[in-house]
Amino acid sequence: MGGSTEGAIVTIELGEEELLGAHLVAKMEGIAHDDPGAFDGLLRATLRHGLEARMGAAGMRWPPTADDLELADTVAREMATERAPADEPPTPGLPQWALLTAGTLTAALIVLLIGGYGLKWSWTGFAGNNQVWDWMQLLLLPIALATFPLWLRFSSYMSTARRRSIGIAVAAFGVFVLVGYVNPLRWTGFRGHSLWDWMTLLILPVSIVAVRAWPQSGRDVRRRHIVGAALVGVALIVTIIGGYGAGWSWTGFKGNTLWDWLTLALGPVAVTTLLVPPLVRLMTGRVDERAEHDRFRKAREGALHDARARIESPR
Repeated sequence: MGGSTEGAIVTIELGEEELLGAHLVAKMEGIAHDDPGAFDGLLRATLRHGLEARMGAAGMRWPPTADDLELADTVAREMATERAPADEPPTPGLPQWALLTAGTLTAALIVLLIGGYGLKWSWTGFAGNNQVWDWMQLLLLPIALATFPLWLRFSSYMSTARRRSIGIAVAAFGVFVLVGYVNPLRWTGFRGHSLWDWMTLLILPVSIVAVRAWPQSGRDVRRRHIVGAALVGVALIVTIIGGYGAGWSWTGFKGNTLWDWLTLALGPVAVTTLLVPPLVRLMTGRVDERAEHDRFRKAREGALHDARARIESPR
């Protein structure tokens, strides 16, 4: 066994079944018995296809990237945890400084909420923003930016119980919104806000996350995504017709011009795709790309060193 600048030479022992299988595949491909180069190429291609399928099942892409190297470490830790004996000590949680910081911030927020709403501290501005709608306007965008990209990339590793809990939470929020409109719950702030207001509230975080995070998630557009987008499109067309033609006041569409629609739909997408990337490159001098390239190079070199050490070890 040895190594080269491009790859490595690996010697393995094939069992009878593997040898017979390789021979049959070579026959199907029309590789002659006296053509060892073509047979070697077939074995390499078969190995590559197997690796690509195995990595694809784990949510990784081919050829491997720096993120895939990190994901392999994450999968290995998860599998090691699953195989660990029952009496093994639990995996350490968050470091003490993180817990202390989180506790301090939580206590400070509680004090501010009590002071702002209970003691009427005017400098907090909480008294004038005392509805759920106000807090949604404040928190929805950062929550979406922090959580949705993780969901897009790692949802396949999420447990069924956690998925079910998230689904229940979303359904409960839908019921809560419905109750806020049906009953005069002033503290929700829902009554008086039309469909247009909800679209204004939701489209910005959804478009920013979808446009920037989806290409990096490695996900394919599947039939259910197309069906879901089609249903949303049909519902939007129906509400537009009802809002402008039938006078459905709850949509809030009447009075909004084409310019308003362009601002609502194209503004966030244009900002995230056309404005933000050039500004980031201008301010950073593409330092993020250079850092990513250097990180990938170092990770690749380390992985290749480990791979060569594995195949060159005595057997």
